Amino acid sequence: MPVSVKRILVATDFSVGANAALQHACAMARAFGATLDVLHVVSDPLEQAPTTAEGYSLPADFNQQLEAKVRSHAMEALAKAWGPWLAVEVLIRHGTPSDEILKMAKERRADLIVVGRHGHRLLERVFLGTTAERVVREAPCPVLTVHAADANS
Repeated sequence: MPVSVKRILVATDFSVGANAALQHACAMARAFGATLDVLHVVSDPLEQAPTTAEGYSLPADFNQQLEAKVRSHAMEALAKAWGPWLAVEVLIRHGTPSDEILKMAKERRADLIVVGRHGHRLLERVFLGTTAERVVREAPCPVLTVHAADANS
């Protein structure tokens, strides 16, 4: 049975591992003629900001500024591997990375998810887990994990 990959979801946090995943995702999208969804997940800055009692408040347009910066970084990361033949959409979501990756994979009906992974210590993985491991366990489609050492390969 032939494999049909029409939509690839790649998650990025702009780390070395995520950039390696993005390179692989671009190559696969080119090979399959697939659409590429580039997802970046940010935590809600209002939940992390100090309280106004401490004299700190965020600008009213903080989320718009953040999203513009994320889109700019995503386009920079894509510039090396992206061509006019590649249909790309940059998506930004707020929340927990693994939750949002899984939600987007279902919403966008991804045929493949590509995520970077980092070499974490065993005890951290056992007790905390990683985004990539959770996505692999719960994804509605196949998942390709790319190690940071695979960059530029």
